[in-house]
Amino acid sequence: MVDNSRGTWANPYSTHTLTEWNFTSVATDEATPLPLIQLDHGVDTDAAGRADRHADLTVTASPMEGTTAAIGKVSLEVSYDDGATWQRPDLRHNGAGWRTALRAPRTAGFVSLRVTARDSDDDTVSQTITRAFGLR
Repeated sequence: MVDNSRGTWANPYSTHTLTEWNFTSVATDEATPLPLIQLDHGVDTDAAGRADRHADLTVTASPMEGTTAAIGKVSLEVSYDDGATWQRPDLRHNGAGWRTALRAPRTAGFVSLRVTARDSDDDTVSQTITRAFGLR
């Protein structure tokens, strides 16, 4: 688990991140990678880190290099109120990623993300990013 709270950090984005991996591990040599899943998020933002309220958002989940399990299920939740409430938008598998369109209310200033992914070996990752990016 990696839990990072930015406290008095001057940047308004990624004020808190929490990433948890669940996997089965056995004794191996140093060269054998852990079966971790990497998450990436893609959204077009301006120079200030703000996206359009109806921008497309793509989530990519991939196994770490050297592991062989295939990514199976990915889910996404978005919050426009710093995680007080969450919405589950429809995701469409698109090539290597899963895509949705934001539906941010006019009063929202930020988007928080909660993503989970599971691979064919039942390894998982769950990540929450408070204020992942801003809205314009």
